[in-house]
Amino acid sequence: MVAAAGFEPGYGHLSTTAEWDEYEWCWTGALTGWALTEARDDDRAAALELARTHRRQWLKGYRGQLGFLTVVLHDLR
Repeated sequence: MVAAAGFEPGYGHLSTTAEWDEYEWCWTGALTGWALTEARDDDRAAALELARTHRRQWLKGYRGQLGFLTVVLHDLR
């Protein structure tokens, strides 16, 4: 598909489970930290629920099933 679109891969990096875990913990942790220290009262509950829901979906759902690939593409056109 990449070649058909006129590109050639030059470099790729497939994130490890540890890297993906770090990403997930960082963003859910940052949201939780903000909710507990800076959010207005009416935003706190919603932010905490979002972080909890996402964390649960990740840990009990797609963790180990979903990865992340970064590719540098060169335009052949």
